[in-house]
Amino acid sequence: MQQLAAKACTVVHSPGRPRVVRPDLQTSVRRVYTLLRAGIRSGTLAPDAQLVESEVAALMDASRNSVRRALQMLAAEGLVSREPRQGTSIVRGIVRVSLDQRTVPDQSSALWRGGNGPLYRSELLECREVTPSEYVRTRLALRSATVTMSEHLVYLLNEPVSVCLVYTPVGLAAENLQLENRNRACAFRHRFGVELGRHEDTVEAVACEARTGTLLGVRAGSPILLRETLAVGADGVPRELTYKYNRGDRVAVVTVTEGP
Repeated sequence: MQQLAAKACTVVHSPGRPRVVRPDLQTSVRRVYTLLRAGIRSGTLAPDAQLVESEVAALMDASRNSVRRALQMLAAEGLVSREPRQGTSIVRGIVRVSLDQRTVPDQSSALWRGGNGPLYRSELLECREVTPSEYVRTRLALRSATVTMSEHLVYLLNEPVSVCLVYTPVGLAAENLQLENRNRACAFRHRFGVELGRHEDTVEAVACEARTGTLLGVRAGSPILLRETLAVGADGVPRELTYKYNRGDRVAVVTVTEGP
């Protein structure tokens, strides 16, 4: 197996004939960037670790130029710091958000604490009754003329990472987001006093508009992850419609599917 791997090469298919690329050398900046970022996200690359270009290139069978450009991309995202005569070091992690839970930190997130404050906190920006759009009215099966809307800014280590917009039927008291490490069913039961029946999630990449960009500290037009969640009680009554705008450079969506 090792001998085969040592002789392996990459074949790029083109309209003409296949082109053989130099064996054992990853020249794609995208692939190097993806693997380094995955290492940071998973904690495989430890916080404060020094990333030496020559060593990374050797370990990944990549060109020095590809590694340099990938590190520059990570630096632009604020995940690593590149200083003259000091090299490159990892300075920030990535939040892992499970589709089966509310925002829950990865096990490695505690290593990024860097202070005495709470890992997560949220700030209530606004809470009032509004006239719902037809879409919100349909999703929540509303009978009333208004709906309770609340908006929250979620911080990780005092850095804003998400804006959360929540719609609930009038009469369900709005409260600050529950950020403790509990699964979604427990959070739903705690918030509404009934068992969770089902939840429907949609995740898409969208361009960040100006106000959200100001709250999250990113440029307007930057890609962010928008997650829509409809939570329905075991009694079949929709209880909550949530829109969470996550910084694309700080948040990763994770899901695990077990076999039969």
